[in-house]
Formats: sequence, structure tokens, C-alpha cells
Amino acid sequence: MWQPISKPNFEGLYPGEGHNDEDTPLEYVIEGAVSLALFAVTLGEEISERIADLFVGGELAEAYILDQIASFAADHLAQIAGENFRTVDGRENLPVLPYSPGYCGWHVSGQRALFARLEPRAIGISLNDSCLMQPLKSVSGVLVLAPIEAHTFSPAFPCCATCTTLTCQERIASLQNS
Repeated sequence: MWQPISKPNFEGLYPGEGHNDEDTPLEYVIEGAVSLALFAVTLGEEISERIADLFVGGELAEAYILDQIASFAADHLAQIAGENFRTVDGRENLPVLPYSPGYCGWHVSGQRALFARLEPRAIGISLNDSCLMQPLKSVSGVLVLAPIEAHTFSPAFPCCATCTTLTCQERIASLQNS
């Protein structure tokens, strides 16, 4: 699911509970955004239950592989939501990338404000007390439709120093190569 949101409304939602880093990449990305939408996608509870059953049953390799495939699939669903948003928005020439609470200095507690606005319970996603989504193989955040330049940033923000993946740089490179 996804739902358009204006920049002013997103800027009101983004601070969440006030735990974001002081300086975040998303603040700069949003400045160059043409259009925004909140989103949530899920693979559903069955896949999470199957992964848990494999772990409990001692089938660790199978559990690990299925977990990785499901994570990849959930991320791909976020990309599909972005493509759907871009098609409906009508600006096929601009890239869209998803940005999620828990990454790039956007504190995971930002999920609460996002969920209050988007209401993804309608597709079976809920939050626990620590803002972990159930089912686990779910992704939420904001879809940012913007020129490539808006998505391009150097990993020099405070949050980048503690990031273990820097997948943002791969995503930016994929935009530049397409």
C-alpha cells in the first residue's frame, strides 16, 4: 500500500518522537523531491512462521537461505510500490527510491507516526512496543520521487559512521547507471 503525502505533511511526520539524528540524508533528499508517498509492504505472516519453524527444527541452512530470500523479496516489493507510485504520479522520467525508519538517521520510532498516518494494519502489518513490524518480512517508509541529484549524497553524515551496509551508495549508483 502507498499513500501520497505533501512535503509539509511529511516534514511534520518525519521528526516522529524526536529521536532522529540531528543531520540526516533524508532531510536533504526531501528538499529536491518532486513527489512523496508513505508506503508499507509485506510478504505476510506465513513466510515468517516458516522461517521460524526451520530454525526451531534445526534446519539452519534452509532457514537462513529462506530468510535472506524473503528479505530480498520484501525490499523488492518496496521497489514495486515505488514503481506503481511513479506510474500513477505520471513522471516516468524520474527515479523513485524508498527510505525507511531505522536507516539514514531516521529513528525507528518514526514508525509510530508513519503507521498512524498510513494505517497498514489494513494489509496485516502491526508494530510491537519496540517498533518492530509484524510480520517481520515487511518494509515501510517514504517513497521519494526526485531527480537523481536529489538522491545523491556522500556518506559523510553522522549516521553513516555507524552504518554497517551503506546500501544507499549501491542504490544511488544503480540510479546513475540506469
